[in-house]
Amino acid sequence: MKITNLMTQLKNLVWLISYLSFFFSANSLAHGRWLLPSHTNISGNAEHVITLDMAISNDLFQGHYGFIQASQIADMSKLTATPASLDVILPDGVWRKDIPFHWLKIRSSGFDTLTQTGTHHYVLNQPPVYFVIFKDASGKLDRRFGKLSQVDLPSGAEVVSTMRYMPSIHTFVSRNALTKPHRLNKGLELIASNHPNDLFAGESAQFEIYFSGKPLNEEIEVQVVKGNTRYRNERNQQTFNLKNSHKFTVNFAEAGMYLIEAELKRPSTETGIELDRWALFTTLEVSPE
Repeated sequence: MKITNLMTQLKNLVWLISYLSFFFSANSLAHGRWLLPSHTNISGNAEHVITLDMAISNDLFQGHYGFIQASQIADMSKLTATPASLDVILPDGVWRKDIPFHWLKIRSSGFDTLTQTGTHHYVLNQPPVYFVIFKDASGKLDRRFGKLSQVDLPSGAEVVSTMRYMPSIHTFVSRNALTKPHRLNKGLELIASNHPNDLFAGESAQFEIYFSGKPLNEEIEVQVVKGNTRYRNERNQQTFNLKNSHKFTVNFAEAGMYLIEAELKRPSTETGIELDRWALFTTLEVSPE
């Protein structure tokens, strides 16, 4: 009986993931979240200042929705933008958190001064986003942001699922030397086999997908998209469906800024939530030959 119930639960979960994946296919990866540095490689004896732009948008790397510095929000019930914290793991492994940035409506922007030699791992951290999927009285599928206990559903609504969305947004900047970037060892992470700031047009580069600090052994789709999508009729993305390996190889045909995206769906580990959606967004620069 227990085995039968378990198989039924697994079948229901597979159906739910497939159903919701179809429902959210236009939204889950279309609105990319990105962190765009003014430089990824800098050299010289003086201290260096870089700028960091960030946004949620369909067009890479054009703003649509900006982020707001979470520590500056006095009342979380009156949000005007998506809250986030801009942090960096320095070359010596020390975290420096809550770098100031400004919300500019359609994008946000800040700056940082680099004094250490080596590779700086910048991370835009967001708190988990909760939402409830439901059918209204007419059977139309819709959603509300928040936990089930926090949202007001219309009369006659039927709850389909509850979700927790956990994105992580990354980029790397190296000063005077390419050192091995320090990792978060949580959530989804992109690991470059060589170095994320040593990429060139016309060459191939191998990457790995990690989850919770270990190579991911589950099926996942990875998308690689070159910036300036506004000026192309097609996104021209490269898609990699990883099934039996956590590694993939990208051939960068052109120089420019690229966004690598991935999303992993799992049964939630939080009480009262059915599904966890982990998302990865990493901005990389590819230099000319």
